[in-house]
Amino acid sequence: IQHHAQAIQSSSDPRLGKLRALTRQYRTTKRDLTRALNRLEKHLLGYFPDFLQVFDNLQTLTARTLLAHYPAPSKIARTRETTIAKLKLSDKRSVGPKAAAKLKAQVASITYLDPLEAEMSTVTQTIIAQINLFLEQIDTLLAQIQSFAEQMPQIKQVAENVPGAGPLTAAELIAEIGDIHRFATRDKLSLYCGIGCLDHSSGKSISARKPIRINHNAKILS
Repeated sequence: IQHHAQAIQSSSDPRLGKLRALTRQYRTTKRDLTRALNRLEKHLLGYFPDFLQVFDNLQTLTARTLLAHYPAPSKIARTRETTIAKLKLSDKRSVGPKAAAKLKAQVASITYLDPLEAEMSTVTQTIIAQINLFLEQIDTLLAQIQSFAEQMPQIKQVAENVPGAGPLTAAELIAEIGDIHRFATRDKLSLYCGIGCLDHSSGKSISARKPIRINHNAKILS
């Protein structure tokens, strides 16, 4: 950031507050999504680890749709392969014969029966519903942030001038830093972002210490 501070334009744009709320909510929802996915994986390892042998990425639409409709191994075993293959993912997509065949073959090798399968299946569907909600929220937030990115030229300028900063990261930087002119020097900006050090020298001792009052959200982006 400190090498490209000049790319961030001065602005008292009232939209900054709204943008900050959106970008922070986006990061919070992303963390919630990660926690839910981790919880689902640990849950499946307890009663349906075979599903993970076929679908290692639980965030995919296919994995989520199958778990929502067929959360129990016994239900998959009782369902025809062609029926699973026809399960709709969207208006134009279905699970397909390849994924259905893999799942049926994996379940066919199961020789145990979990006495709490029904209860575990309910928990699975609950977690899937949470994941779907988080994904919907993320899509909505991204669309709103993108709208700001198209309206605020300073976001485009940061995206073009700061290496590795796309529209989303640029929007987050603008939201957290705000008016660049409130920082007298580049060093003060780096301290605000938590990537600079304060002089802590004394006599012949030369040292530095980390600043305490920083913007932790800006530090993550830095």
